[in-house]
Amino acid sequence: MISSEPPLKKVKVEHEPDGPFCCPFCFESCKGRGRGADALVCEGCETTWHRACGKGWDDTCPKCRTDERVEVFEKPTVLLQVPKGQVVVKVEGEGVPKKANRRRTWMTCGVGVCVYRTKNADHLKRHKAAIHCIETVWHYCPELGCEYRAKEKGTLKQHRADVHDIGVTWHSCPEDNCSYKAKQVGSIKQHRANVHGIGVTWHACTELGCEYKAKEESTLKVHRANVHDIDVLWWFCDYEGCEHRAKSNGHITQHKANKHNIGVRWMQCPHCDYKAKKNSSITTHKAMKHDIGVNWHQCPYCDNKAKMNNSITRHIKNMHTSRWMASRTLTPTGVL
Repeated sequence: MISSEPPLKKVKVEHEPDGPFCCPFCFESCKGRGRGADALVCEGCETTWHRACGKGWDDTCPKCRTDERVEVFEKPTVLLQVPKGQVVVKVEGEGVPKKANRRRTWMTCGVGVCVYRTKNADHLKRHKAAIHCIETVWHYCPELGCEYRAKEKGTLKQHRADVHDIGVTWHSCPEDNCSYKAKQVGSIKQHRANVHGIGVTWHACTELGCEYKAKEESTLKVHRANVHDIDVLWWFCDYEGCEHRAKSNGHITQHKANKHNIGVRWMQCPHCDYKAKKNSSITTHKAMKHDIGVNWHQCPYCDNKAKMNNSITRHIKNMHTSRWMASRTLTPTGVL
């Protein structure tokens, strides 16, 4: 059996008095591993090696272990001198070199002008199937009348749960007299915070005199940008000669559609030739012209009714002036 191992001492490579050495594991000097790398020195044979290279040897001297290796195993394990970039795997029998940190070449998509690249062949295959529909295996929804299909089984499973309520594990709100239920635990947590105020972490506005607070940090960030102009990312209209700016890209898109007729998605009334840029305008038009989807507003003092709330307000002001004056809420200065 192996005799007692010689004592070892830990040193810094840059403090070696004899200068650079050649590690028996990686065959590199201290310059190859960086200055200040941890090294071990065998006081028995004065062999020095990088500690990181000799982790698999349990901090034992590679030279001493090699000399006594015959007594340990039935077949000798030989410490091979292999080219740079390879390490020795300790096995019973002959030493087998194994490549370490093998460099992989980049694989590009090559479809059209796609610049996607990866080092994994499976990733490239999934990319081509998902983005370019090359060698795609479609998974179809088996429900009657449903034409949905997906490229992944997990996506199809989620679709069947969301749309057809198949394989759903319902989660109910534990609060008393609340019948809310959801398909995900996160939705229950969000519901309890929004509706019941349970588990809420309030985020208060830090501006002087502002008492605003929100349940989400992103909401507070939007408030500070809209109200206090803090950390605002301004979006500018790129139309020639227009200096309009907004705090969100959506407002710029809406502005370009309303003012410059760029990117307009026209909404068509199904009962006439009227069209509008907003769906709300179509809803108002259908109520005013075709009496479809009308929400009637009743005057509280007479039988008059109108389709618009501002029409009722104007009617009360003109026809029931005294009552309208009496119902006004006065400000501290006495004026609305």
